[in-house]
Amino acid sequence: MAGVWQTKDKNGRPHRLWRYWFTDWQGKRRYGTGTTSKTESVRAARKLEEEHREIRLGLRPCPMAAREPKKFSAARQEYLD
Repeated sequence: MAGVWQTKDKNGRPHRLWRYWFTDWQGKRRYGTGTTSKTESVRAARKLEEEHREIRLGLRPCPMAAREPKKFSAARQEYLD
């Protein structure tokens, strides 16, 4: 279940942007910054959560892990070749 909230500035006034949270494909809660519209922010959070639910169910491929960093000499040689 995705959700949104609005933070406050140091004077206690609501910030103009809404923040959202959703549950990712690994079951972790992720956070993001939405728009000035609450409904658009809710829509974005629900869309992200739906995409991650499809990954968890196997309907989409899992995100690829980060590649191993190359040594500079190997990258330089690859460039020169």
